[in-house]
Amino acid sequence: MLQKKARRREGAAGLTKDLNRAHEELLIQAEKISAEHNRMTQWTKLQLLGSKMQGQKRSASAWNVFTRKEMEEVNKNLPLGQRYTLPKYIQQHYQDVKARYNSLSDEDYAALIEELCDVREDQNAIKCRQPKAVLCNVTATFQALTHEVHAAHLRTGIETFYVAACSSLDQTHELKSYFSPIAQQFCKDVLNMDYTVLLHRFEAYALAGVHSGM
Repeated sequence: MLQKKARRREGAAGLTKDLNRAHEELLIQAEKISAEHNRMTQWTKLQLLGSKMQGQKRSASAWNVFTRKEMEEVNKNLPLGQRYTLPKYIQQHYQDVKARYNSLSDEDYAALIEELCDVREDQNAIKCRQPKAVLCNVTATFQALTHEVHAAHLRTGIETFYVAACSSLDQTHELKSYFSPIAQQFCKDVLNMDYTVLLHRFEAYALAGVHSGM
């Protein structure tokens, strides 16, 4: 029984490795054709696959990392204006680069994949810190929060409110809030103001507090 499981695991590992190698070969051919015919690599890959849906998802490619690192090493010794672009480098050195790539050990191959994953994680982290990404994140978060709070109000009859304001002029998201009916009435009867006035006063106070060193 254990031997059968071990054979299945080995077979699955071999299949995964073969599929990854086949994907790498496809990418190599796509980049070679792109360089020869001055086409985008992604477009060429879509044509080879014959399906836009299959071509939309990109997986980590050791070939990408390998060729780019080799090109960067070569470019270090070249003056500005004579340095290679990646398609030109592949076009002129394809056979040599492919031979060196095919001679990689499994450990080197895995290291290249891990390096590419780290690069993509860093790129995604940078994108998430962009103002537009922050705005989308805040909007989606408080839309979900408002939905949950309102649903809880309808299910249980709880009365509540929340206010979320920018704490910096660098932030571009709008004031977020939720006031149940009793909470709105509380503002009028106890605080002697409409709840919308409370919102804007809190926003002004938050900004003033930050800039005064609070």
